[in-house]
Amino acid sequence: MITTKQIELFFRKLNKELLEFDGLQFKTRLIESICSELDSIKGKVDEQSYKRITNILSVIDRGYRNFPIDHSRLNISTAKSVLQNYKPTNIYSGIAKMIDLVWESITITIDKECPECQEEFVVVLLEPESRKTYLSCDQCPWNSERKIITHALPPTTEELSRDGFIK
Repeated sequence: MITTKQIELFFRKLNKELLEFDGLQFKTRLIESICSELDSIKGKVDEQSYKRITNILSVIDRGYRNFPIDHSRLNISTAKSVLQNYKPTNIYSGIAKMIDLVWESITITIDKECPECQEEFVVVLLEPESRKTYLSCDQCPWNSERKIITHALPPTTEELSRDGFIK
């Protein structure tokens, strides 16, 4: 079983490795390092964590370079602060933080207010069956499709371009 201390040490090690990088290079190395770590620990965690890890790894298996990493919503200075200071309270929070960093590295937000909670930005996601992009709020259950969507995916750069979200 993986320990909380091992996850904390991973964050410290990654902080040292990525300290000198910025921009796209930082995001790319972050994704590669976290996915490699998640892949190496997936057999050492409980079933729920295993499912969360395999879900994000299956998304990345689509080819993370196909995602809009250079337009992603990941704030690099915030990510560096997380790598430097984050102390997981348990293995679940540590794994969740790793997955969140990857997710933020491959998804984009747009400057549109959520009509339900007035959150300033909404994220662009992909409905897996129709392959249609839609808007979703991270703070409340609102989405532009007005239905429950399970297993939402991050759209690729090509899908975002097709639907006019990026050029």
